[in-house]
Amino acid sequence: MRLSQLYIFFLLLSGGIIPQNLLAQSFDSAVNHLSLDQLSEEDCFYLDSCLQMHSAELSEQQKINYYSALQDAYEENSHFFLALYCVDTLLNVYQRNNDLPSLAETYRNKSILHDYLGQYPEALSASQAGLEIFNTIGNKAGEASSYNDIGVLHYYVGNQEIARDYFNQSLTLFQQLQDTSGIGMYYNNMANTLFETDELETALEMYQKAYEVDLMMNNKEGQCISLSNIGETYIAMEKYDLAEKKLLEALRIAEDINDPWSISNPLRGLGNLYQQTGELHKAVRVLEKNVKICRKIDALAEQSQNYELLYDLYKKNGDYEKSLNYLELFKSLNDSIFDREKERMMGEMEMKYQLSDKAKEIELITKEKQIAGLEHEQEMKAQKSRQIQLIFGLIGLLIIILIAIRGFLLKKKAHQKLLQQNQIIQQKNEQLQVAYQQIEEKSNEIYDSIRYAKRIQSAILPPKSRVKELLPDAFILYQPKDVVAGDFYWLETVASPSNSPEGGEPATVLFAAADCTGHGVPGAMVSVVCNNGLNRSVREYGLTDPGEILNKTREIVLEEFEKSEEKVNDGMDISLCSLRLRSDCYELKYAGAHCPLWIIRKDASQIEEIKADKQPIGLFDKAAPFTTHEMQLYPGDTIYIFSDGFADQFGGDRGKKMKTGNFKKLLLTIQQMSMHEQKTYLFESFQEWKGDLEQVDDVCVIGVRI
Repeated sequence: MRLSQLYIFFLLLSGGIIPQNLLAQSFDSAVNHLSLDQLSEEDCFYLDSCLQMHSAELSEQQKINYYSALQDAYEENSHFFLALYCVDTLLNVYQRNNDLPSLAETYRNKSILHDYLGQYPEALSASQAGLEIFNTIGNKAGEASSYNDIGVLHYYVGNQEIARDYFNQSLTLFQQLQDTSGIGMYYNNMANTLFETDELETALEMYQKAYEVDLMMNNKEGQCISLSNIGETYIAMEKYDLAEKKLLEALRIAEDINDPWSISNPLRGLGNLYQQTGELHKAVRVLEKNVKICRKIDALAEQSQNYELLYDLYKKNGDYEKSLNYLELFKSLNDSIFDREKERMMGEMEMKYQLSDKAKEIELITKEKQIAGLEHEQEMKAQKSRQIQLIFGLIGLLIIILIAIRGFLLKKKAHQKLLQQNQIIQQKNEQLQVAYQQIEEKSNEIYDSIRYAKRIQSAILPPKSRVKELLPDAFILYQPKDVVAGDFYWLETVASPSNSPEGGEPATVLFAAADCTGHGVPGAMVSVVCNNGLNRSVREYGLTDPGEILNKTREIVLEEFEKSEEKVNDGMDISLCSLRLRSDCYELKYAGAHCPLWIIRKDASQIEEIKADKQPIGLFDKAAPFTTHEMQLYPGDTIYIFSDGFADQFGGDRGKKMKTGNFKKLLLTIQQMSMHEQKTYLFESFQEWKGDLEQVDDVCVIGVRI
């Protein structure tokens, strides 16, 4: 989108052509159907129109929330000019409110967007502004990131020595902060500068260190970048077999994470490799693919490089028609980039001229108003002077009389009012004392009831000694939101048949993590009913299959709720497992209602998820039998079952939900710890994420290692 088109677009948003129904609605009613976490391009344009129309009625916090969401969506869809417009709006809000931490982070976002657009001077200016604020507020992490950003920008324009100075400053801070990710980023960036100065062996060592950090952090995007850089270095060293191996590995990772920017890097490297080795048809194929990706993400600089390479390749192949076509595309794109910059500069000059002209006009109008005001003021002073001379004496006499009368009346009225107020205050104090005593008595009764309910609920939970006996290498993280909870954990054993090899000893362990409707006292009441249903299904009906246990539990719970005269829609989500030792492995059976099972195999880097049935233990229109899943576990494998309280907790820097993706990453990072250490780490991570925010739901997480 050219700048002139962008300008017309903003005119449409600010009042030119706006849906007429927006004019008659309030802002809240106009946008209440939008989900800020999942804005489509159409949603973005609609929301932007609403923000322009209703700007006056929005609070500062609303502007921050909505423009932040718009920026994320525009950036995700590669609309970097529109994302910059949102960032500039946020900068104005933070400056008005003197919010220095947010202002510094927003300058970093602005620098990144200018970087995407190839506008390096603007990116450098934004990074320097952010660095100055980070220095002022003492934010070492922000300083380290800013030093790194500025180094990257100097690297882009060929200032390698300056870039290295900034990278070394960032490394010092990353090491002080023990920021492993930042140290890995330093290795990659420093290696880039070494590559540019042909220090290839040292560059290769740095790239290898960066890749090792990315592996440790399970950073797929970083792994792709590091492997691409290693491959490019091997090309420069003429080690073509190693180069192809690393570039293909990088391409596989990039395609797995489905990131266009990450895919573009190894494709460009492969095109360069095949050109060096004379495999021109392969080079053409990968570069043609890369051209499509770069067009999609509006990567202008990368497009230009691909066009130039394809021009040269087709020329070498003797296909002069296609060679000429790519030469024209290369020149056209470079001219377009130049035209964009020229149009932007002319727009800025025109804006400055108009602002200067307006300033002069305002100054002239102000002076004329000042002159007219002075003349009017002099005339009014003369009139007032004459009036004062005529009536001054009369006014003075009247004032003295009125003051005396008013003083007498006020004293009399104040005395009467004071007597009345004293009587009212005394009556109110007596009433408040009685009410306070009643409230205190009721409060004590309620609190005593809740404490007794806590004792009852604790009685249905299996004791820690029993858990330790049946699941020796396990943990249970149980964190109710209130005194009593809707979440609970359940444990039961089932003896093997007397004719089995185990000789009737307890051989099967049943355990579950359950989440009943609501929390606090209502949730606790539902949990008692559901816990009883599980116990009866196993003890009274002799069931051991998880799916059959959930079917019978649902039947028992519904029978209990049907006794009520009113319709009861409450119920339970649950993960239920049975674990039994076989000759060469453990047999695990699982069934779930909305709550999945996660398995992390020994030395695995990904989580194996067994999905639950999409139905609760309770009233449901399309109820079906629950599914039992069977699998084998081996020593070192770890399983996790949980309620949704951990992943649904709001917190972090932006006060957003943790979500299951971050929960998975957290579990993967702690696999080298013992189960006791995992419990402690998860508890501390939850408290740190929650911060000062209120806990939104009960939390129950069970981990078992084989």
